[in-house]
Amino acid sequence: MYDVLKHKRMCDASKADLGKFLGFAEDIGKWEMKHHLKWIARHVKLQGYYQAFGAFYKDQMLGLITFSPAKDFLGIQICYYTSSLYSSRGICTMLTELMVSRAFIMENFRYVELHIDIENIGSQRVAEKNEFQVVADYECSKSGRLGSGKMQVWVKINPKYSAELSLEDFRNNDDSYLAPAYQSLSSAFYALKELQNLASIVQSLNPLEASLNSPYSSSESTFTKG
Repeated sequence: MYDVLKHKRMCDASKADLGKFLGFAEDIGKWEMKHHLKWIARHVKLQGYYQAFGAFYKDQMLGLITFSPAKDFLGIQICYYTSSLYSSRGICTMLTELMVSRAFIMENFRYVELHIDIENIGSQRVAEKNEFQVVADYECSKSGRLGSGKMQVWVKINPKYSAELSLEDFRNNDDSYLAPAYQSLSSAFYALKELQNLASIVQSLNPLEASLNSPYSSSESTFTKG
């Protein structure tokens, strides 16, 4: 569970940096405690894969990493930022490495992607140290005080699936790697449908079976009068 006060302290200490490329954090130095509480409450409620994680050392929050949807359901996107008090210490690189490992090993995602503004040199270095590579670029609305709106998509592929998926698939916008996954999903849905049909049959038999096995189906009373 996140600590609201620790989140506020981190944001107050990093207000000059957080708003550089994060649009929501441009005025984070003016946030009151209720704003931090609302932000944390919204992220704590996230379920499934798309959650937020805090990094702590003793009573200090070092940074945050959030998971969000990627290009398709086989991947996941990571967004990260750390406290200015602990910048240039490799913390963000380490946190990203841990979250990539979680995505690959625990969640079995095929790839992880990062969306980084071309002006955000610090985040690009974190991506490079974690062996991400640029596969695409696009333009969007500017985010943050220094955001250019020109974004790069960085991708790292799960080694477990390197034979099925390559960086060139992303660079060429080739989605054929999705075919086996859709086929597996189709098979899974078919199996689920068959299980549901079987469950319906069993459920229709249960009332008869219950009446035959019920200890109260006999006309003789099993109770004795005290």
